[in-house]
Amino acid sequence: MLKILIGLVLVLLLFVVLFFDRLKEALHAGGMAVLLAIILSLSVAAGWLGFTDSGKPAKRAPSVPAGTTFPPAAGAPVQSVVVPGDPIPAAPSREEAPGEGFLSVQEIYERVSPSVVVVYNLNESGQVRTHGTGFFIDPWGMVATNYHVVEGAASLKIKTKSGSTIDVRGVAASDAENDIVILAATLSADAVQTLRMTPSLPKVGDKIVVIGTPYHPQLAQTITDGLVSAIRPVSGGKRLIQISAPISPGSSGSPVVNMKGDVVGIATRVHRQASHIGIAVPGEILSGLTPASPFPVAKLPVLYAGQSLSVEPAPQPGDGQRKLEQERQRALEQRVREEEERRKWREQRIGEAADLLDKARHNLSFDRHDLAFSQFDKALQIFRGIGETQGMAVCLEQMGGILYKKGRPDLAQEYLRQAASMRGRM
Repeated sequence: MLKILIGLVLVLLLFVVLFFDRLKEALHAGGMAVLLAIILSLSVAAGWLGFTDSGKPAKRAPSVPAGTTFPPAAGAPVQSVVVPGDPIPAAPSREEAPGEGFLSVQEIYERVSPSVVVVYNLNESGQVRTHGTGFFIDPWGMVATNYHVVEGAASLKIKTKSGSTIDVRGVAASDAENDIVILAATLSADAVQTLRMTPSLPKVGDKIVVIGTPYHPQLAQTITDGLVSAIRPVSGGKRLIQISAPISPGSSGSPVVNMKGDVVGIATRVHRQASHIGIAVPGEILSGLTPASPFPVAKLPVLYAGQSLSVEPAPQPGDGQRKLEQERQRALEQRVREEEERRKWREQRIGEAADLLDKARHNLSFDRHDLAFSQFDKALQIFRGIGETQGMAVCLEQMGGILYKKGRPDLAQEYLRQAASMRGRM
């Protein structure tokens, strides 16, 4: 309506301007006054309609004191008013939704299962005495499992998810008191997928997953899930993790992982009457072990065989404390003897590797590349077995140089990449 009136007024004004002289002659003074009055009335009416909204008087907004704010109307979008000179308001932060970033049980199985292995405890004749579970913690073949899984063995083997059976060179680290051990297997750096340990205890109520080998090796890669039921203090100021995930004999050494796929503990024992009450050694204890030169498996003293693995500390009537101290002293003396044997064995292996390096360099000076490469490779295996990082880097660099000379830059770059990785660890 407003637009129509404005248009009529403009057309009328235009008509008056164009034909003003003729209108002046045609109309006497009174007629001209009437015409001007009509034009004025139309202008006032147009102005009034522009001031009102749909013919109704517009309501004035009440004055609001400065700084007063009101909550937004329900369903109305929140808008930010930016005043020139003021900083631009940041977008409201979105808190992480509960469970965001966690994996499903299926995703955890796909990620963790390639790192889980079956550990075979063999006698002097190479026959299987018992079995357990373990998992890779290092790309060079370090496997974590329980001490009681490997004690009393003449030798050990592991079987990967892919079906490969691999010999265990020896024990790289052990903690009999906490029932954990680290084994050293012969593997290349890119052959295994390792698991990451969490630096702290889980919380009661956290969901966990266990992948193990219950009862029989044919049941390898069995997955169960449950909760962290409790954190149980035991003698010596230690703590163990009680879990509700069903585990059985043969699952000892299985990784207990959280819903991000990180290891929070190692399954170590199960209640004899209730398979849903399991115990795990915290992963932080395993993280404190440092692998060193492997020593023979047969050197491990037998401590757990025939003993109960109950959660509660055994009562110590009478002279129990004295016997316990004697056992600890014997274990300490055994550890000292093992360290001395390990030191002598390491020196012997370093001497063998150094001799191979001298022979390889001599052959290399006479362009006997194939023979030199073979000798560098043998020295590499020795250095890898004793964890000598610098020796490994030297061998890899020399082997990479030989491959460049033989026209294999692709393989040469891979050897040099591994050598650089070794240098980075030094």
